[in-house]
Amino acid sequence: MSTATPPALAGLHGVSKRHGLVQALQDVHLELTAGETVALVGPPGAGKTALCRVLAGLDPVDSGQILVHGHPLPRRGRQRTRLRAAVALVGEPPELLPTRTLLENLTAGQMKLRGRTLLDAERRALAELRRVGLIGYAARRPPELTGDERLRTALARALALDPAVLLLDDPPTAVRDLLPELTRADRALVVVTREAELVRSEAHRVVFMSTGRIVEEGPAHQFLSAPRTSRARDFLTRLLH
Repeated sequence: MSTATPPALAGLHGVSKRHGLVQALQDVHLELTAGETVALVGPPGAGKTALCRVLAGLDPVDSGQILVHGHPLPRRGRQRTRLRAAVALVGEPPELLPTRTLLENLTAGQMKLRGRTLLDAERRALAELRRVGLIGYAARRPPELTGDERLRTALARALALDPAVLLLDDPPTAVRDLLPELTRADRALVVVTREAELVRSEAHRVVFMSTGRIVEEGPAHQFLSAPRTSRARDFLTRLLH
């Protein structure tokens, strides 16, 4: 008996995006389903960060459609804010509020986007700070932190919102070590990485990008052992050596 494919939590349908003269994304199609970890790989300038930022609603697209929970992401309004809360991006720069404490950084979004009381938001914030190893830093402000600590704070802030899709753009070691516990049956996890071992140990699916396009995608074991395209084979040779 066949098992039905779960509905996509989020996706890009024919998305294109330019940055000046650079075609950052070109006719990109991608769907993310619950319970999977996707490794997003490719050479520098392939469009990996651009894809993450567009999917998280941080950058507008020139054409195509972004879907979250089956709904098109509007360009503005309350519906856009609600849907954006379902997709969280953690990358450089982490974009924390510099004048607020870590606790305040983690509670503001929860109250605004999830409608939690201050008490509930603080409880969740402290739990996530504990998860990332920063429980003693709740009263500090982002300028007092190292770069690694700021990224872990950004991860804690994202997790406090219970995102359906979590995007990690080239995460540092301290964040990569948390990947097994970030995987959930109701969440899609996307990791931009240059590490073959991470792909081998954590990813269910690999999406390989080059020049703003998705060139190849498939099961991680297949990509690592027998990539189908010459560009993917060349990239994998450099990655493994």
